[in-house]
Amino acid sequence: MSKKMASTQKRYGFSLLEMMIALVIAGILLAVGGTYLHNRRPVTNLNGAATRVWGEFQNARSAAIRRNAPVVIRWSSAGVTRISNGEQKANIITYVDLNGDGSYSSEDTLVSEYSFPKGVNVDTPGEATFRFTPKGYFEDLGGGMSPWDFVLSTEGDDDSETRGIRVFIPGSMRYFYTGITQDEG
Repeated sequence: MSKKMASTQKRYGFSLLEMMIALVIAGILLAVGGTYLHNRRPVTNLNGAATRVWGEFQNARSAAIRRNAPVVIRWSSAGVTRISNGEQKANIITYVDLNGDGSYSSEDTLVSEYSFPKGVNVDTPGEATFRFTPKGYFEDLGGGMSPWDFVLSTEGDDDSETRGIRVFIPGSMRYFYTGITQDEG
């Protein structure tokens, strides 16, 4: 009687073999997905940096209008040195230029600062200083021509991607995406 009852009872759960097969499949999916996500990280950093640069320009323009004072964006591929504490702090600093000299000093009010993530390159060489007037108009304090392109890129093993922001003299901006460029050679 006990043998007959044992065979009619329902089994719940998974067998050890079923559990092992599920773990092997999950491991394969994680290995493939992890490799893909790791390879996409530079592009994700690039998109984030381009979005942040766009935001810095928008924020500077808004701050200039809101505070009725000139707001300056200084950027450098090597890093902008803040005069107040002498440290190399960020690639981009945005500040209210209260004394009107175009350089950051202790009298000025820091609005924001940003450093590019690892793997993101600034393709626009050197250092530049821009100002938004209290009416929100854009000025290149370095004497450059409009439009001004702020270009960022990332390099992979076989290709690179580029993002950029084009700023026009009235203060309008356009985001451009050049996509993937294959290395020649």
